[in-house]
Amino acid sequence: MGFDVTTAKASYAVGDTVNFVFSGNPDLITFYSGEQGSRYANRNDVDSTGTSLTDVGSALKDMTTRMDSYEYVYQQPGAYIVTFVAANTTIYGSRTIVKELNLTIMP
Repeated sequence: MGFDVTTAKASYAVGDTVNFVFSGNPDLITFYSGEQGSRYANRNDVDSTGTSLTDVGSALKDMTTRMDSYEYVYQQPGAYIVTFVAANTTIYGSRTIVKELNLTIMP
């Protein structure tokens, strides 16, 4: 399985539409925006009491659709690590590719 994600540039203004362009055609794609509550690095976090603090991603694509791009709009300025998780699953197992992009959203 091949999978990659690109954007036209690395910096956008608040309210701009960011167009993420995909190459490859994985079965599943999950999106983590990098915003609070949607950070890939925090997906398995728990606090000192064992309560899950897990950040979650958004399922964008399933096996029945084709997706060549995805648009997203950031409402807050900041530096974001955007993560896409692509996966293919067969009866023999699954393969996952994680792609990260660094974006700067300016006021």
